Amino acid sequence: MLRKKRQQFFLKTQGQGIIYLIVAAVVVGSIFLVGGVYTRKITPNSTEPAGIPVDSGIIGPKKNLQIGTLKFISPTPTPIPPTLPPTTPTPTNPPGPTPTPTPTPPPGSGPTHTPTPPPPTPTPDYGS
Repeated sequence: MLRKKRQQFFLKTQGQGIIYLIVAAVVVGSIFLVGGVYTRKITPNSTEPAGIPVDSGIIGPKKNLQIGTLKFISPTPTPIPPTLPPTTPTPTNPPGPTPTPTPTPPPGSGPTHTPTPPPPTPTPDYGS
């Protein structure tokens, strides 16, 4: 009986813990997001008052679409370099006359060679 109640209580508190974890993650994430949007570099010669920047879109038109420190700009296409045709290497032959290749004779026109027959095997003499 006590064990069953303890299991129910544990499951109940475990479910609440997951909910608390999700809520804490949302709160921390929103703090980082708001802190990144509302902070800006303070320059000594700035004419803007400290606080919400003018181009944030809250007090007027938004100039730069900016979240935190990331600016979303349109990507510029990178030019593709032209490809050169492949070059064939020049042969490095020594200077002088080029040797003429010897012609190969057609098959069957060369000197004929008759194979020598094998010597006859002597018949064994088993006696009479």
